[in-house]
Amino acid sequence: MAEIKSTLDLVMERTRHLSMSPEEQAAQRAHDFEKRLQGLLQKYSDDAVSFDEFREKLAALQNDQQVDGCQALLEALGSWIDPAGDNARWLRIVEFLNPPALAGLKAVLAAYREKRDVLLEETGRKRLDDLFNGQGIRGSAVVPNPAADNAYRDSLAALTRETLRGMEKALQGTG
Repeated sequence: MAEIKSTLDLVMERTRHLSMSPEEQAAQRAHDFEKRLQGLLQKYSDDAVSFDEFREKLAALQNDQQVDGCQALLEALGSWIDPAGDNARWLRIVEFLNPPALAGLKAVLAAYREKRDVLLEETGRKRLDDLFNGQGIRGSAVVPNPAADNAYRDSLAALTRETLRGMEKALQGTG
């Protein structure tokens, strides 16, 4: 009876002569590093690993993948840092990897909060004035909802985009 070959055997037989160039191997290692780095960042975000464990696992990952991942990690942090949120855990990583970038990043985040608060206050005041002038509604029980204002949402989105660009520059050390 003739031997039946599996699909995997056929693929292996036909691709036996193929190999990756050093550049392709480096690109593959960098891609694998980035995927595993995102997993490690998720664990850190979920408090599944402490900061010290994170540092150890990062060093092991860098050795395993033969990649210097400091800049890749700083770039990846940009997607984890929320301008409106508590970023203490992420700032600790920035301080560990690139202490000079920390001051710039903190300044960008503080400027965001300050501008957001001013925008929120101005929009709230405008909404109260609109309620009084348009419908005669006034009083201490009236609480404006700035989030219902399209102009506020647009301005906040623009401010967030501006802040994300500033964060990127700060993390690259150019801001």
